Amino acid sequence: MPLPAPPGRPPPAATTATDDRRGATTDSSRSGNTVEDRLSALKAYRRAKGLCYLCGEKWGREHKCATTVQLHVVQEMFDVLGFSGLPTSEERSDSESECHTISRVATQGTVAPQTIRLQGKIQ
Repeated sequence: MPLPAPPGRPPPAATTATDDRRGATTDSSRSGNTVEDRLSALKAYRRAKGLCYLCGEKWGREHKCATTVQLHVVQEMFDVLGFSGLPTSEERSDSESECHTISRVATQGTVAPQTIRLQGKIQ
């Protein structure tokens, strides 16, 4: 008895601004999107392009996410979340008088849900 045919692919969705990162806006005040909306848009974009949801690399049956995150993936997340990068000179002058602290949990390396750990080297 022959096997049934594999299920077909779902019909392609209509092209939206999230299908092309160049057309997507990153300013949350203009778009009115929440972080969850932007993350789901990123997930949809990666799915449409055949990329892994987590690392952004080409997905396949034998795909394994790398233990390190590539810089372009971090930049893509910053774009989605609307992180502007360097503070303006006014923001820098305000922050000079602030007291910076680090939590005990951060120094111990305790892992918790929704924690992002970045490791880098300064040359």
